[in-house]
Amino acid sequence: MDVGKPKEPDSRKPVAPETGVWSADESAYGDRYQDHLLEQYKLLADTACQTSGERGKAGTFFLTLNTTLATVYTLASLYTTSWLWRVLVPLVGLILCLVWDALIVSYKNLNRAKFDVLHEMEKRLPAAMFKAEWDVLQSGGSKRHRPLTHVERAVPYVFVVLYLALLVVALFPKWAGFEVKPSAPAPVAQQSTPVAAPRK
Repeated sequence: MDVGKPKEPDSRKPVAPETGVWSADESAYGDRYQDHLLEQYKLLADTACQTSGERGKAGTFFLTLNTTLATVYTLASLYTTSWLWRVLVPLVGLILCLVWDALIVSYKNLNRAKFDVLHEMEKRLPAAMFKAEWDVLQSGGSKRHRPLTHVERAVPYVFVVLYLALLVVALFPKWAGFEVKPSAPAPVAQQSTPVAAPRK
């Protein structure tokens, strides 16, 4: 029995089988292995770009929705003193922001999975473009790349702070220093009684 130096792993065998990327080895697949691998790589790269585009559209939608909601609150405050408007609009805004943040995280996880698979496929291609790009961004030193997700998630939380402040003002106006004092009634003009002219 050979107990010498263990054999080096074959780089052509499936890498990271737990990811389920490789379904067949090149020798078992056939002559079109590289062609089909490249086509699948291009297809996955296209879907990753489409996901990024949908992510941007979703962000624009929620930004427009929250801006409109803030405008509605401002107009409602000018034309009505209803307590319901001052509470309902911020509550709806908070729910929208939570959904917005959850959607950002979902898109981030989806794209991360796609690029993890792309990086794995690049190990069998001549150039690992996406992997090299990410490595360059991460090796920026003091100017290290900040992921877009960090910036995206900051926007809904800005609206969260705004809506919480509006709720505090609506629920505790005296404590917040925004108590609306009722206007004093207008003075009623006293009618003067005509004085009868003295008789001669």
